[in-house]
Amino acid sequence: MASQAQELTTLPARLETLLEMTRQLSQILPLDTLLSNMAHACGSLLNSDSVGIRVVEGDDLVLAGVCGDALAAMATPRIKIGESLTGIVVATGESLLVSDPANDHRLTPAHRAAYQSAGYRAFLGVPLRIGDQVLGALSIRTHREEGFSAEDVSIATAFAAQAAIGLENARLYQES
Repeated sequence: MASQAQELTTLPARLETLLEMTRQLSQILPLDTLLSNMAHACGSLLNSDSVGIRVVEGDDLVLAGVCGDALAAMATPRIKIGESLTGIVVATGESLLVSDPANDHRLTPAHRAAYQSAGYRAFLGVPLRIGDQVLGALSIRTHREEGFSAEDVSIATAFAAQAAIGLENARLYQES
């Protein structure tokens, strides 16, 4: 983990980047474009190797936005809520930080194989929620030996809150 002094020096710049990204994501865009932009913005913000966004469709989570090698890491395009790490994030509505995710028993066999071959050191899952409603989740992976810092978790949580608003607005716009 990064030291607190390092986090304090990087936080203002990361918050400025977060603010600019949320301005960009607040534009009216087609849903697939918005989700792709969200995944890339999150990957850039967290200097992550892989970001996937799954959205709730009934009892399923559907892979809808990717950055980096997320397509390979998220080998199953559709999973059930509660299944694998991202499904747990949506089922609980809570963030989940896992060190050494390739050896986590909660991963599906297909995801475990993908994580092992990619060599991920950490997983961070953050729900996309508005109030009590969970719309989906960010699935963020890294090869960095130190994994994710406390600052990374805070930044990802703030980003997810803004992304959820953008997702809900895009859905409402699409319906109208």
